[in-house]
Amino acid sequence: ADREEIGDVLDPVYDALGVPFDPNSVGSVAAAGGSNDPKEVARALEDAIVDGRPTTVERLADTAAGRET
Repeated sequence: ADREEIGDVLDPVYDALGVPFDPNSVGSVAAAGGSNDPKEVARALEDAIVDGRPTTVERLADTAAGRET
């Protein structure tokens, strides 16, 4: 929902990188008519990526501490 603020933050970053950027090009799911609830958006993305295929969840090792989390 904060697309204008995000565009304001990204504009000087892209400028420092020497890459053209139009802050008006920043979009959001909410601005496109979708939910602004991050959990709902994440679930919809996960469902679209998985597309009915079986999945498993694995914990990744904490590489900084050298132990599993």
